[in-house]
Amino acid sequence: MNDLAVKSADAFRLEGEAFGQLVDLVTAAFERDEFRYLLRVKMNLRLDVITKDDDPMQMVVFRVFEKFEREGVVVVFLRAVLGARPNRGDLRTAIGRCCPPALEPAADAKVAADKAATGVDLLKDQLNNPAVRKVVVPHRQELVELMEDIGVLANYKRLHDYLQTINFTHYPQLVDEIKRLRQDPLAATNLEEHVDLLNDIRSKAGEAANALPDTAAVREEQLLWVNKLQDFIEELRQAVAALDDRRGAQAIRSINRLVRPQPSRLNTLLSLTAKKLPLEGLVQTIGEVVKTVATGEASSVEMREGLQSLQNMLPQLKGRVTEHEQWQEIENEFLTTDEFIEQGTPDSVAEFNDMWPDAKVKIAALAGTDPGAAWANRSKSLADLIDKALGVDNSSVRTNFRIFRHTVLFHFFQVDRALRAQCEAVLAIRQPLQSLLSQV
Repeated sequence: MNDLAVKSADAFRLEGEAFGQLVDLVTAAFERDEFRYLLRVKMNLRLDVITKDDDPMQMVVFRVFEKFEREGVVVVFLRAVLGARPNRGDLRTAIGRCCPPALEPAADAKVAADKAATGVDLLKDQLNNPAVRKVVVPHRQELVELMEDIGVLANYKRLHDYLQTINFTHYPQLVDEIKRLRQDPLAATNLEEHVDLLNDIRSKAGEAANALPDTAAVREEQLLWVNKLQDFIEELRQAVAALDDRRGAQAIRSINRLVRPQPSRLNTLLSLTAKKLPLEGLVQTIGEVVKTVATGEASSVEMREGLQSLQNMLPQLKGRVTEHEQWQEIENEFLTTDEFIEQGTPDSVAEFNDMWPDAKVKIAALAGTDPGAAWANRSKSLADLIDKALGVDNSSVRTNFRIFRHTVLFHFFQVDRALRAQCEAVLAIRQPLQSLLSQV
């Protein structure tokens, strides 16, 4: 094993020379603001929590390393550093020597969550040990709250998936079939099948909505669109039975207007729920149990691996939420640019000129956390072209901004998918946690 790093249950502890080398290299690789932003969107850490504004940069980096070592996530942090500085060969070489796992790809979210779930399951098996039970019982309320929040996350995820099924699977086919309703008998049959499937989705969505907490209108907010959907589906059923294509088309448009904005709202709710998941309590509980159980036991090794997976999931999940929030702000700003792209009216040009400088800076900051990515390089090139044409050639600005907007929003779509995948992976903890709580 490398003498500069000590591996313990997949967690690395940097020692002496390695610690100092990496602190110096990271200090040299980043400006303070760049480092602050990287920590915020990749590690869910606000620098002002652990440092002061007048602390020297080297001290700031030192404290960050200390914190992440203490939390067992130094590997996750160093991966983020490498992603933000892909061309620093000296940094990559030092990290490879001092902390080799940081050069390896991060574990798939589902794989990591499954390991964490195994750790929770093994924790339950240790409850016959009085010392373990004594550690776990004081954390019961925290674990109950985590269980409830994971349940909310699960139901928001289900609702989101049901809506996407309607949007991308049923709606395009409904539009096509309703046009042929009067001429093609098969169209009526196909529409009847769609109505049945939509009713099934609506029923499942109702179950998911009703399983949400009945507090602060959390449940009512979702039941509102679910119940309206039921009315529109019934309207479509009656139109199909009467072979009334005009009435059917109106019902389909009503379904689309109702359903289309909901996934974005649920994305926000998913993000907010994930952000406040109290996973820290579970990390602390397993950590205390690991210290209690004999180190040589096989179950102890697997629990340590589960603990490490949980520790890694925390900054990855919550950092992704922060990144998603940054992208959501940008998308909201871009919603106002359709008129500029399509028509280039004087008012829309003025609005674009007001919006562009701030949006460009925000996107450049996000690109700076992964400058080697294709989208980051393309967006920078397009932004340069836009800047050169501003005030000189509005047609060129509009053309390049159309491509720029598509490029960055497509990347946001990928970020969005990754966040949903991480939210879904967390659900693996739910069943073993429920089983654990039933015995505490």
